[in-house]
Amino acid sequence: MTEGAGAGGLVPGGVRKDGGPGGGGPEDAVPRVLADVRELVESTDEGSAGALWKLAESGRQLDANVVHLPPGRGVDPHAEPLLDVMLLVLGGDGTLATVDGPQRLTEGTLLWLPHGARRALTAGERGLYYLTVHRRRPGMFPHRLKGVGGGTSHARGEQWGSTPSRRAAEPAAATLDPAVSEALPRAGERPTALVKARMLFTDSRGRVLLVRLQPVGERPWGLPGGTVETGSESPRAAAVRETAEELGLDCTPGRLLSVDWVTRPDDRPRVVHVFDGGRLADHRLARIRLDEDELAEWRMCPPGEAEELLTDAGWGQLKESLAALTSGTGPVELVDGVPPGA
Repeated sequence: MTEGAGAGGLVPGGVRKDGGPGGGGPEDAVPRVLADVRELVESTDEGSAGALWKLAESGRQLDANVVHLPPGRGVDPHAEPLLDVMLLVLGGDGTLATVDGPQRLTEGTLLWLPHGARRALTAGERGLYYLTVHRRRPGMFPHRLKGVGGGTSHARGEQWGSTPSRRAAEPAAATLDPAVSEALPRAGERPTALVKARMLFTDSRGRVLLVRLQPVGERPWGLPGGTVETGSESPRAAAVRETAEELGLDCTPGRLLSVDWVTRPDDRPRVVHVFDGGRLADHRLARIRLDEDELAEWRMCPPGEAEELLTDAGWGQLKESLAALTSGTGPVELVDGVPPGA
């Protein structure tokens, strides 16, 4: 879990676990009270962890979260590559670890966390409650660029395709100025594909790390990772960012094991890059902190169990990536998990 990533029962389009003002479209863009932060802090179970509230207004230009860390829990060392983050301590106490040494955090402390700066958070004896605010990531804004096929660029995750509920939650391209919208190319004029980055983590027993996306009933299992964001982010950088955001792990990807052209009958194709995430020791597995707004669960699976959990194409992708990892070859070229011509 990163500073701005949440866990724990967020209400899509809303702001609090127990209800509260919801999101609206651009036509509803009026000042409003979103939450009582004091109430959020005072009503939180000391043992719970994750996001107590998140900004979920449609068409917003900012992301914000109120997060609780129980005593002794923390956010592992990491560096956010793209965004500056403002962090305000709302309650409790803790420590910010930086290259210049630890800094004490108490109620009212206001922090600037510049992009690229390595840091970690640890809650003190009273736990730590804090608000984070940053601009939305470039990949989270709807856009259609001249010379590039139309469509809306969706935010993080969506590793196995977008769902109607997720697409409905994003602002539509029609919210652009009509004169600008009319001048842009239409969907279908140029082929487009989403670029994905995934990590293949193993352990000493030869098991692989699989995650299951939210909502549980609609998403299959897969390798951790997500969408490469617009701009200058590379698949390798996306693998680092997604692993930090969704698993709370700081890692350096190894070799590129496979590149898979994944087709979907109801959506754009995906170009999936699978990197060697390395072997995770037990103490690193114990540090995994899921972003529960994105992931439902994780588990270490023997290959046989992974084959049962994955789709046929997903298992083919994993099997070929494991073969490249074992043999020291690759990256292997795949189409829907199968080498061309196989």
